[in-house]
Amino acid sequence: MAFCTKCGRPLQDGEVCLCQAATQPQVTPVTPVQVSSVQTAASPAQAAVINQPTQPNVFLVFFKELWAIVLGVLKTPVTTINTYVQKADVKISCALIGISAFVAALVTLFGLLQAKAQSSSLYDLDNIDLSNITSLYDQYSGTSYSAKYIFKQMCFSAFLIIAVAAAIALVIMIAVNTYGKAKATYLQGIAIVSLTAILAIPAAILAYIFGAFGVSFFSAFGGWISVFASAVGAIYIFIGVRVVCKDENKLPFIAGLCAVGAAMARYLIGLMF
Repeated sequence: MAFCTKCGRPLQDGEVCLCQAATQPQVTPVTPVQVSSVQTAASPAQAAVINQPTQPNVFLVFFKELWAIVLGVLKTPVTTINTYVQKADVKISCALIGISAFVAALVTLFGLLQAKAQSSSLYDLDNIDLSNITSLYDQYSGTSYSAKYIFKQMCFSAFLIIAVAAAIALVIMIAVNTYGKAKATYLQGIAIVSLTAILAIPAAILAYIFGAFGVSFFSAFGGWISVFASAVGAIYIFIGVRVVCKDENKLPFIAGLCAVGAAMARYLIGLMF
């Protein structure tokens, strides 16, 4: 027998008095919260996605590289051509040649459409000689400017640019390796030839625009622009060949071979069409 120390109530062995039970605070057990394994595993991945830098546009990066080459060749041609030919970036080289071929095809298209419109406007029913009506119709009705003919000429213009570039690159590689006593690759030859497109592209567009006015002076001015672009392009090729050729005394001969190679390519392609 025991007694409560507070109220003196008799208690059985192990019994707790009611007065003491009322004064003890009731503690509610806290159930631990289990974190979902899926959320825990996903949190680092989500953080990685958020913190991952944005990938730049591949086309935009390539365009910036191409534009940097163009500006470099125009501002500091010797330094830029040195680096460009040694690196021989085939993507930029093919892009320059491809754009030049595309512009040539467009200029051919617009030129033939303009010629077709002008020839059709000459067809006047009131001034036809009935004895020669067939030849007049064939001459002035624009039948020679069919869609098939225009498309064929567009393909010819584009293919001519690409084929001549490929031929000149081959001549550069062979001439430099055999006569210039150096080791030039075909991709370096393509890079050298592609330099001519930097001024040839705007020159072709401007020459067509000035020629479209139908004024002799404007047509001549457009021709002068083309001559300027061709002259500067030849100098670019000379600088490019100088990068890969060890013997500079052979440069004039190699430049002459390049001109002959271009002429032969134009002649052979002309026989194909």
